[in-house]
Amino acid sequence: MTGQVDLINRVDPKTAALLAKNKALKVARTPGMGNRFAFVAHSDKDPYTNKDLMLALKYGIDRNKIVKNVFSGYATVGNDHTVGPRMKYYDAKQKQIAYDPDKAKFHFKKANISAPIELQVSEGAFSGATDSGQVFQESAAKAGIKIDLKRVSGDGYWDNVWLKVPFCAVYWGNRPTIDNQLSSTFGGGLKNTWNDTHFVNADFDKLLTDARVELDQPKRAAMYAKCQELISQNSGMVCFAVQDYLDAHTTKLMGLTPSGRYDMADGRIAEKGWFA
Repeated sequence: MTGQVDLINRVDPKTAALLAKNKALKVARTPGMGNRFAFVAHSDKDPYTNKDLMLALKYGIDRNKIVKNVFSGYATVGNDHTVGPRMKYYDAKQKQIAYDPDKAKFHFKKANISAPIELQVSEGAFSGATDSGQVFQESAAKAGIKIDLKRVSGDGYWDNVWLKVPFCAVYWGNRPTIDNQLSSTFGGGLKNTWNDTHFVNADFDKLLTDARVELDQPKRAAMYAKCQELISQNSGMVCFAVQDYLDAHTTKLMGLTPSGRYDMADGRIAEKGWFA
């Protein structure tokens, strides 16, 4: 798998020393193919109908600090859509939305919103959601944006918070194809019950449908690139990190090949692996 690296030279010195000492242990890393971690807002509900507010929030989050401090560096910075950097048709040319307090302050002033922005987080959403929210709160404050971070119970989070409240934490898993990735999260407008940002865009839906049957690969890639741009610029998703996969196993285990989709040989290690 492209992107697989031996962790012996990519972890902190203490862990590297343990790996070097324990010759029976092997660890491999596949960057940027794991869960997509995000905060999602209902873009059809005030104040999130305001595009300047959403741009302020996107520029106001310090993604690199979250990757470094919350995920210990084992993640790739997200760009506000769910297409991972190792997925086919990922648009590497799309400009990365980076932490910029000045731009965040500019858009927030244009939005003309004074009330605090309530963000609901919970470890029931994903491990690190609360710390990620705290970093977001601190970095946004430097742009004059007050985020009211509300920590809620993990019990019943997916029934009582996700899809219910206007701004909350969520993760999206990797999908086998870009069509499935985009369709499950954004396609179909409000008819899609999993559309947690309430993203409605006729141009996006047409591009997604047309790209599904397009045989000209450069043209198809351009269509999917436009889909990613439309989401990043217009949806209520602030996708700040894409998790790396880590596979740790005894050297006696054979047949483990890191996958571009899921860990442990695409979840098929019981089928593909054996002990020698």
